Amino acid sequence: MKISKKKISTSISDIPLVILFVLCFFLTQTYFGTANYNLLSKVYLVLMFCICVFIIIKKHGVIRLSYKEKISYYMLVVPYCILLIWSFVLCVLEKQITFLKVISEIEPRILVPFTACLMYYYFKDRMASSIFWAACINYACYIAVFIRMYGVAGMFHYIALTDLAMAGERPLEAHEITFIFGILIVYYVLMWKKEQHPIKLTISILFCLFGFKRILLFALVISILLYFFIIKFFKENDQIPIYIGVVLFIFCINWIIICGSGNELADLAQKYNIELSARDKIIGLLKNYYYLGLTYIGKGIGFVHQKMMMYVRAKQSATTGFHNDILMYYIDLGCIPALSFFYYLMVRCMKKIRKFFGFNATINYAIILCCTVICWATDNLATYPNYLMVYNILVLILINGFADNENYKKVITVKNE
Repeated sequence: MKISKKKISTSISDIPLVILFVLCFFLTQTYFGTANYNLLSKVYLVLMFCICVFIIIKKHGVIRLSYKEKISYYMLVVPYCILLIWSFVLCVLEKQITFLKVISEIEPRILVPFTACLMYYYFKDRMASSIFWAACINYACYIAVFIRMYGVAGMFHYIALTDLAMAGERPLEAHEITFIFGILIVYYVLMWKKEQHPIKLTISILFCLFGFKRILLFALVISILLYFFIIKFFKENDQIPIYIGVVLFIFCINWIIICGSGNELADLAQKYNIELSARDKIIGLLKNYYYLGLTYIGKGIGFVHQKMMMYVRAKQSATTGFHNDILMYYIDLGCIPALSFFYYLMVRCMKKIRKFFGFNATINYAIILCCTVICWATDNLATYPNYLMVYNILVLILINGFADNENYKKVITVKNE
């Protein structure tokens, strides 16, 4: 197979991007002792500035965006700006969290979508390949350290799900990077009809299995089966993505009720023999700080994390992670704001994408969102900056890259009339 000079030059020019993502991935790895979230925020700030300079130079100071591209950027950035404003209001009303804490917590959630939009604008779908190779390099370091600790035989024991050192150790269960491979699997499956990447898909699946995040594997099975089911039986029904969004929204409401209602989560786990890994106890630590009801107004973004850090210092918890992003948003934002946030992401955005981008783009968004929301139920994806970066970039590629031009022209024609 002959490789074009253009493809070779593109691959070489992407090397700095790969190195950048490798750096970012290592800056959230506690396993290697390289975790430094403050430095990561600074890296993203510098990256934003550099890309802005590159864009200005390349475009000679004139930046033009298509209407549909503006919409996709708006959908990613604006919700988090509103969350910031609401959190400042809660700082004044509730006095449970400081302005500085709110800024430190919300900064990555605003910084990441802004940076993702700039990176997509400048690099387009080239970003996906750079993310994949950076994730592979990062995870290869885990495997190398693992083999050094346990030997090649240890790898076979690990694959066989043997309990290493009789201590429940799973050293390859790299938290953020495993989820990144998971979202890449969804991306490559959705891209298959347009561009096939069998080797990258296979490697992503393999590393995802090594990571063995149960909620992620469950989310992947549900999301991918749902995708094939829709393509097979409901390809012409443009209401299906909206129904998926409504189901996800209802799921979030029910999950808040289950997790916030005393022992219901533990009872459910016992009934179906599900290992919660002390997640019910972690949730129980904050039970006195909120209640279920429409009048609950929240404590402000960062409140849950602040309390978890307090419990870690008091040695009442082994982790600062709340492991329940859905309930975390409820506690931080309050009932109505949290439900409004979920409705916007799961229903409102779905309708906008269907209107301006067409059926294929809407299905892509529905499936990648479905996978993420399921993982929200028992993990910390909403606070993983690198996962958020990858998610936002892939969403932009899957929406803009699959836009139905005919559908878009109809919308613009109606708008102009």
